[in-house]
Amino acid sequence: AVTNWAEQVSTAWLADACILVVDDHAVSLMVTLQMLRNAWPRAHLLSANSGAMAIDMLRAQHIDLVVLDVLMPQMDGPSTCRMIRQDLGLTQDQLKVVGL
Repeated sequence: AVTNWAEQVSTAWLADACILVVDDHAVSLMVTLQMLRNAWPRAHLLSANSGAMAIDMLRAQHIDLVVLDVLMPQMDGPSTCRMIRQDLGLTQDQLKVVGL
């Protein structure tokens, strides 16, 4: 059995990646950031507490991966992902998005 979820997929590209975690719950955000920090200690980790904040951050800087809470007020995860793909024009090859 796999004991570390990061071992389930090829993750070498994440070693030095810029990862944005988006979650409106502070505890969930903190836990997710710590899991990512443990798995990829050299990765640059950013956080946002809303979909709108995530969109602003994506407009301002290069990010390799977005870990996105699905259930958030105002702009939920699917709406945020739609905006990333349609309005910002970022394809799956340019930006990976993982829903929580």
